Amino acid sequence: MVAYRSSTITTWASRTNTVATAPAGIVDGDALFLFVIIGAATPPDVTPPTGFSLLTNFPTTLTTIGFSVKASAFVKIASSESGSYTVTHASASSQAYMAAFSGANASTPFSPNPTVNSATNSTTTTMLGLTTVANNSVVMTISQDWGDTTNNLTPPSGSTPTFTERQDTAILEVADGTLATAGATGNKTMTNNSYASTYSGWQGFMFALPPAAAFLAPQPFTVQQAVNRSYTY
Repeated sequence: MVAYRSSTITTWASRTNTVATAPAGIVDGDALFLFVIIGAATPPDVTPPTGFSLLTNFPTTLTTIGFSVKASAFVKIASSESGSYTVTHASASSQAYMAAFSGANASTPFSPNPTVNSATNSTTTTMLGLTTVANNSVVMTISQDWGDTTNNLTPPSGSTPTFTERQDTAILEVADGTLATAGATGNKTMTNNSYASTYSGWQGFMFALPPAAAFLAPQPFTVQQAVNRSYTY
């Protein structure tokens, strides 16, 4: 089954390029998830590290009072990993979250497609629900808002699934949990800190990682047929 292994996160700061520290304990076959936000009047494009692929429905952009935050999500299946990972971009404010998950499906590490949502002038973040494709999928939520630097956010409540918080910073809150029986998660809500800044707005994301067994190819089988024939000479 899929299991959270570890994660890292950078600060929200102005920089050229963003270096994401490799999560601890990565082994070959892990699904490496990389989430990057870039903030500017016009956020620059980002280029992921070698081997990372952009997930469907990304990038997304939220604009409030002339300032925009662009979010991108990438995935790679670990293979002889070493060192950290550099996301290339022009000078801007940025932050990166990176996580490793064991037991995910190597060919389809995220299914169904992630959901994205955003709004301005609201203290409630709503992550749009999805329907998992297999038992024991890991469901992950990410909330991005302007924060108030106190790291006091609480992940969504409920039991579809029950969430464990992995990171809580001034800009990002990340949580995940295992949904034992495949099905609909429903929308997930949480209180954010978006009113702590003049730039009031939020983005909410939901992802699902099905286990490796969920997409195994059918096994070949052999059909033997006996034929009786009678011959007359």
